Amino acid sequence: MVDFPKPVMSVSELKKYGYSAKTIYRIVRSTDGRQFAWQATPGGKWLVDTARFSRYLDKLASRPVLPRPSRSRRAAASVTCAQLMAAMPPVPPAAGDDGEEAT
Repeated sequence: MVDFPKPVMSVSELKKYGYSAKTIYRIVRSTDGRQFAWQATPGGKWLVDTARFSRYLDKLASRPVLPRPSRSRRAAASVTCAQLMAAMPPVPPAAGDDGEEAT
């Protein structure tokens, strides 16, 4: 749990603790962020309840990290096709086929 010096801090104050503004804004604008962050006026500064924000960060740290899906549809599709091809059983020879070509 991170200890902050003030009970309520702005995003610019939280940046001094090593968090990027982009990350903080992404968190406070999310559905979870509404539990501990609010804007003083519409379009104004974001204020963050530091105790709740710290608990949220601890909760994030305890979650398992899942691999991100590929952004490329082609890459994802080719991996899926390759996996399907590898999982398919070999095709048995047709009846009466002795493996030689007909002439």
